[in-house]
Amino acid sequence: MFNKDSINYNESINIPDHLISCIDCQFISKRHDMFFLSKQCSIYTENNYIIMDNDNKELYNCNISKRGMTIYDRNNVPVIQTKTSDYAHYIYLGGTNDEILTTIKPSLDGTFINAFEYKIEFKNQITDSTEVLTAIYNIDNSQYSIYSNKNWENETLICTFGRDYTSDDPFFFIEVSPWIDYMQMIGVCICLHF
Repeated sequence: MFNKDSINYNESINIPDHLISCIDCQFISKRHDMFFLSKQCSIYTENNYIIMDNDNKELYNCNISKRGMTIYDRNNVPVIQTKTSDYAHYIYLGGTNDEILTTIKPSLDGTFINAFEYKIEFKNQITDSTEVLTAIYNIDNSQYSIYSNKNWENETLICTFGRDYTSDDPFFFIEVSPWIDYMQMIGVCICLHF
């Protein structure tokens, strides 16, 4: 478990110039939030990964499959599913592969091996347009940073995630700004880390 009193928020994370919603509007963060993905048994299901909030409260649980992971709510209803291939990662709605919500690919043509920048393409439910976010891996601190409007005047850091090895039980953290679909960011973290 992590100690919520030792949480240091990234002051570089800011609110984007528009709402970003891919999965569902109910998942738009209303404040600067921190989520934690940890390997431990769910209190709601038999799944062995859970997603917690700052208060160590289980919000979701996860089941790993051969090439992805499914995130479930407390009632064991699938929220999203991630799948991976050699050339792209995908986030699907619910527990089926019917509707691709997000596609993640290396910025340069090729595979994920040694890639440090990724394009995250999705349809924003708010603007009803296709958007592209940029994820950059920082080898110095082993963390990813996700930007809205990368290389534009209104470039904004909207999310960071990585693995914390400082505790006895290593866990992943996902930090998101307000106005961001946190479930999509959790899915991106899972795609790039598992």
